[in-house]
Amino acid sequence: MTKAARLRQAIENAQSWRPIRQQDADANTIDVYDHAEKVANLLKLKLPLNQPEKKKGLKIIKCVEDNFMKTRIRDCSSRELVDRGRKLVQCIHKLLPFDNSENYVVALYTYHGYFNMTKLLRKTYVTVTGKEKPYTPEQREQGYNQLKRQWINNPWIRYGVALAGLFKKMKKNQKKEIVEDWVGAG
Repeated sequence: MTKAARLRQAIENAQSWRPIRQQDADANTIDVYDHAEKVANLLKLKLPLNQPEKKKGLKIIKCVEDNFMKTRIRDCSSRELVDRGRKLVQCIHKLLPFDNSENYVVALYTYHGYFNMTKLLRKTYVTVTGKEKPYTPEQREQGYNQLKRQWINNPWIRYGVALAGLFKKMKKNQKKEIVEDWVGAG
């Protein structure tokens, strides 16, 4: 079996999702990590350590957003998820120097760190019922500590969290107010 076929098969086989709890209003905050973890385990990948400069990192984030995160990934058919994975691999091909499977997984881990941290930087969040509520200090701290536990063994998640510091610059025109003064030492 070719490497491309193995990646396609891993993407398809990694399509099982945890139940959504009330506080997990956005399933993608969990699903991206779970999916990347399952693909990495199925392919027995050892994560590469050398990370690109932050400008490339932001381009990786954009590739994930534009090619993979169009809707909740748990709502995708296997065929659609594989198609999104193919498009993502094509987009990040020149941004990361690893093989396609490693590129795919590290892009998703990077996005997971970035996405979760940028959500924590927002003043409010959207509940599962679609209402907007302010983040409490406890919610921010809990979310941040969860990310810290994940990045201890995964430098790509930490890299994504570091990219979130560029959130203001990248999203200049966004109307969301951000709150940075609570961020703990990493």
